[in-house]
Amino acid sequence: MLVDVGGFAVPVHAPPAEGPMPLLLDLHGSNSNGEQQAELSGFRALADAHGFAVAHPSAAIGAPLLEQTLPGGNLAWNVPGAPLAVGAEPPAGARDDIAFLADVIAAIGERMRIRPSAVVVTGFSGGGRMACALADARPDLIAGLAPVAGLRAPHGPGSAVPVLAVHGGDDAVNPLAGGDDPRWRESVHDAAASWAARNGAGPAITAEEGRVTRASWLGAAPVELHVVHGGGHTWPGSAVTLEGLGAVAHDVDASARIWRFFSGLLRG
Repeated sequence: MLVDVGGFAVPVHAPPAEGPMPLLLDLHGSNSNGEQQAELSGFRALADAHGFAVAHPSAAIGAPLLEQTLPGGNLAWNVPGAPLAVGAEPPAGARDDIAFLADVIAAIGERMRIRPSAVVVTGFSGGGRMACALADARPDLIAGLAPVAGLRAPHGPGSAVPVLAVHGGDDAVNPLAGGDDPRWRESVHDAAASWAARNGAGPAITAEEGRVTRASWLGAAPVELHVVHGGGHTWPGSAVTLEGLGAVAHDVDASARIWRFFSGLLRG
């Protein structure tokens, strides 16, 4: 199904349901689009298996970083306070993507029976940054946040939002230790700790699960950081290989972990 949001067609996939269902926003990375993200994450199959709706909106800023032009466009989000992946600032008059995603949630709610208290957001890389910005700015709309290779700290105090971040230990685009790139600002662990401080969760407890190191800040709005050792700037468990961005950890399923985390929140 396509839902029109201000002239932008947003693909929404949902199984038949007797009552209101959760809604997952799945946001693509820079130089991609909604349909490409659907292939990367594989959430449509999980939606069918677990009874939730998943939407794959697309950004509106052109981001032609590859020689290959993708069907559906090479696009990037207008993340407040962050430049584009090419280093340039978003163009003047770029769509307000916080407002756009709020409109996406409202428009889907008008077309389908969605549980307003069960709207969650994930995203890859630049889509993870956008997901963090949405949860930061509009925690009234978002019941949970789960960026992959794209965790960004909140700007300051605000309402609590539970967080699960999945990140490759060998990510060379968004290194665990952080760096000078203004898109990311701080180390991934520090970003997670900032969300935990905002949520009143913690202190951190660390555990090893095979090739995953999990740091957990427990509380009413928990924060988890899953570092996948040997993983690149990729979506663990994906059938899609992103050329030049490092190894995909096929023995770790990021999408399954994300939905397990969200479903635990939504049952509570």
